[in-house]
Amino acid sequence: MVESNILSIFKTSQAPTLIEEDCIPCTSMQSATALGMGGYLLTDRIYTEADGTIDGRKHPKWWRNSVKTSGVVLVMFGVQRLYRVYEIYQDQRPLQ
Repeated sequence: MVESNILSIFKTSQAPTLIEEDCIPCTSMQSATALGMGGYLLTDRIYTEADGTIDGRKHPKWWRNSVKTSGVVLVMFGVQRLYRVYEIYQDQRPLQ
């Protein structure tokens, strides 16, 4: 009978090597996700009912403000990651 290798999947002999440097595609996706989600949280679409009104009992003012603050934080994070994409691009660009 063939010996099973299931234990070698869970108990590896060495840890995988992780790359610590940022890459443009990864950072771009982080930026796009943060900007998109932050922009969505800043809109009133989350709270509006089918008739276009906002129910104050279901979504009190403090809750709407805290969600919008989270949206602002995500947008700021997205802008920061977008600037990091620019920095990575400038570092990788060949000198002329």
